[in-house]
Amino acid sequence: MIVLLQPETVESEWVQRELDLARGAQVSILPIRLGNKEFTDAEIHEVQRKLVIDRKQYGTYCSETYAEKKLTDPEKEDAKNKYQTLLLAIEELVTETRRNKRKWAIEIGIEYFQDPAPFRRTAHIFPIQNGRNETVNIHLATGDLTQFENVDVIVNSENDYVQMARFFENQTVSSTIRRAGSYDEDGNLLHDRIQEELDDIVLEKYTHAPVPFQQVLVTSSGHPDSILVNRGIRYIFHAITNQINMAKNPYRLIPVEDPVVIKECVTNCLNMVRRVDAKKMPIFHNKARFPRDIPAHPIKMIAFPVFGTGHGGLQIKDVVPAMMSAMIEFVRRDTQTHLTDIFLCIFSQSDVQSVTRMMQIEAERHRP
Repeated sequence: MIVLLQPETVESEWVQRELDLARGAQVSILPIRLGNKEFTDAEIHEVQRKLVIDRKQYGTYCSETYAEKKLTDPEKEDAKNKYQTLLLAIEELVTETRRNKRKWAIEIGIEYFQDPAPFRRTAHIFPIQNGRNETVNIHLATGDLTQFENVDVIVNSENDYVQMARFFENQTVSSTIRRAGSYDEDGNLLHDRIQEELDDIVLEKYTHAPVPFQQVLVTSSGHPDSILVNRGIRYIFHAITNQINMAKNPYRLIPVEDPVVIKECVTNCLNMVRRVDAKKMPIFHNKARFPRDIPAHPIKMIAFPVFGTGHGGLQIKDVVPAMMSAMIEFVRRDTQTHLTDIFLCIFSQSDVQSVTRMMQIEAERHRP
């Protein structure tokens, strides 16, 4: 947080509130003197004292226009040096903020999200034999789930009111899928198609929300000209893995935590592959507003996120073993689907190594 200091700053109640908020959120504070000659050092130090900003003062920022009109050549050189010092201070405080927030998050039991991993379709492969003695590869993938190309199905972990996260909630799988099914590659909004298809399904099949836990709802991958469709993704499987507690205000999202139930959610998605291929699961119902033709070749590839570890707040270690176990057990007995590849996609780079170990342990545990 950068605080611009002049004598009037200390009179602002909003500045004081924002400083308190920054301190509470473990955000570093950088005071900058606003003005070069208008105020004395003593006046600025008094403002710092009253706002309880005890960090050293990094100096004054002057615009080029101000410097050209108001400063002598030696003062211009001094201002230039102070500007460079200011840039270094900002870099240092960014690092300090990240370190403090990570430490604070660990202390209060919240998993700290590192920088997202670059998209990799395959970071590790676990080959499993299916019931026909054919190889099905379970992949550890990394990065943004919507970056996949020519994967038949992407799985979305959704709440029981089947309301996808809004476009601007960038850290959720749900919002990313919703956006990529509604926009084209040039960033033009076409139509919020996936959410409207979900609304149609709820109305046709359930009359109203909430939808029973562990159900899987199938939609297309959005508008025909959307990013997802152009990447060759045909279906979105919406697994109901989160419940909304309507008794709480604000409402609270409760993710599935029981490993047995997590396994059932994964298995239900994989069973849905068979049902869609057999045309036992119509994608567009009688009341669908935007039916369209979807290429009908068999589903061979499906990509999962890690259920409940985003806004749900679950830890990776409590979810990945159950999901991997369900995938292996399904493949071992599968004699009906055409699956060749199953992907488990990890968003955070910091989780890749530990998830690889978890998947390896499960693969060894299920070795025949």
